[in-house]
Amino acid sequence: MSISDSEIITAIREGRDQMVVKSIYDNVLPNVKRFIVANAGNNEDALDIFHDAMLVFFKLVMAGKYDADKYKVYGFVYTICRNLWINQAKKKTHFAKWSEFSEKEEFDETVLEQLISKEKLTLVKKLLSDLGDKCVEVLTLFMYNELSYREIAVKMGFESESAAKVKAHRCRKALTEKIKTDRYIFEQLRN
Repeated sequence: MSISDSEIITAIREGRDQMVVKSIYDNVLPNVKRFIVANAGNNEDALDIFHDAMLVFFKLVMAGKYDADKYKVYGFVYTICRNLWINQAKKKTHFAKWSEFSEKEEFDETVLEQLISKEKLTLVKKLLSDLGDKCVEVLTLFMYNELSYREIAVKMGFESESAAKVKAHRCRKALTEKIKTDRYIFEQLRN
């Protein structure tokens, strides 16, 4: 059963949240499960994240901080879940995004993780400047702004989500190769 955003907000504010929880559960949890299972989690992780996200969402609504004109409820709750999972994964692996691309590729993860350390910022800027503006923008949008491939495709004018994914893959590969071939940078990032 799906209810409108305004009905959801009104019900939460009036304490009639039983039907709201069921509606959000039915409409959001399946997508959250798919995302988390596809990103090194399991169904139990998905339920934990979903419950945490619901608490965050309810608190925002009760505090008057949820902007119903700007966000759709189901998408907003899904985004909270996604962000909570990414943050949890980052805490476990320092930079979980890179693991998404290790399928059939060999990345030296310790070197890649070191890229994000503040002390190595100058070296990172040098590496990025050699990649070209488009690669820098794609990597920034993906790794730091945490945009999806679809969002990157729209923002950068790619033909499709697949084109954005291919470009991001090529840019990451070029960055990895640059790190591996430049001995000075490689040694600096290892230490």
